[in-house]
Amino acid sequence: MLSYAKQYTTVSDEDIEIILHSRKTLLFDKNEPWVKRGDSPMFDVTMGCYDGAEFCELVGLNILHKLSSAYPDGSIGLYRDDGLAVFKNVNARSGDKARKVLCEILGDLGLKIIVHSNLKVVNYIDVRLNLATGKYHPFRKLDNNPLYINTKSNHPPSVIRQIPASISKRISNLSCDSNEFNKSLQ
Repeated sequence: MLSYAKQYTTVSDEDIEIILHSRKTLLFDKNEPWVKRGDSPMFDVTMGCYDGAEFCELVGLNILHKLSSAYPDGSIGLYRDDGLAVFKNVNARSGDKARKVLCEILGDLGLKIIVHSNLKVVNYIDVRLNLATGKYHPFRKLDNNPLYINTKSNHPPSVIRQIPASISKRISNLSCDSNEFNKSLQ
């Protein structure tokens, strides 16, 4: 995704302003404008809007562009609202400095984020990555009990029969070896 973002380094600030301006929305109720509380009376990209996913991808590419410009030697990735940056051969002081710059760049974009630096083991979305050993395996938050389909759903029997195989394949793809796979089954 980072190389994809680098293809669009010619997007100007004026282009970004045009995109942001086109996203301004107004809501009306009984011919009266409905005003949002807070700093801006305009509404953000609404959930489920026609081009919401595409707009979020544009925002993500803009963020990746800014971060990769600041850190051309880093490995930076973004998946929806989760990001991960890996810097090799960085000491604790340099890592903390990078964390502060990262917070400043994203803060300038109006984003409030939590950044952890100098980690050797990272939980990223649904994978635990051990950067020291290179091993990885599935990760699930303690309060997350997955529900694959509702027991009262009317899915076709063939779909229901495929669920265990699909889960097994996913766990296998998220495991670096058979030992990590077997640990994840418990």
